[in-house]
Amino acid sequence: VLFRSGPAPEARRTRGVSAGVRSREPHLPIHQRPSKQSTRSTTVEPNTGVIVMAEVTAAAVKGLRDQTGLPMMDCKRALTEAGGDQEAAVEQLRKAGAKTMEKRAGRATSAGRIAVYTDMDACVGSIVDLRCESAPVAAHEEFIQLANDLARQLATGPGAATAEELLAQNSPSKPDQTPEQQFDYLNNRIREVFKVARIERIDSRSEGRRSGN
Repeated sequence: VLFRSGPAPEARRTRGVSAGVRSREPHLPIHQRPSKQSTRSTTVEPNTGVIVMAEVTAAAVKGLRDQTGLPMMDCKRALTEAGGDQEAAVEQLRKAGAKTMEKRAGRATSAGRIAVYTDMDACVGSIVDLRCESAPVAAHEEFIQLANDLARQLATGPGAATAEELLAQNSPSKPDQTPEQQFDYLNNRIREVFKVARIERIDSRSEGRRSGN
């Protein structure tokens, strides 16, 4: 009788499968291997089904952080899930922020800023009451800019009967954006509830005519 030590047939088969998996892993040249400053993400092309590997670098994460003002880990996660696509990552962060704000919609807006704009030559003026949740946010320079932009646009633009109409017009300080885009961008960064509580436009050329709510 001969005795021979070694793994059982099932164990050998299992080991063979594992070894086969490892042997199929690509051996990348050193210059193509991901560095410690990068993360690889995979996406699948919808039309071809081809798996595409995208490298998310620390520089890309920092760039998205600078653009959105959101935490680094949120930016890294968005870039990874978007396969390194910067625009798709921004849109993903925007949608995530919108979901967060839906949960906070019922919170009280007890702080804010009243912006006043007057144009003596044009004989027009306006008042905008922009609300938020806390005093620190009310003192934030971008929140102040948003309130001032709304007041200026209301006074010098075509006018608006509602906050929605005003938000859809062009921004005085950012011609390529609307106040609504400024509103959403800042809202997504700060994650507080914002509300345009009141708008009023005064035109002395029309015998003190007022508009707004």
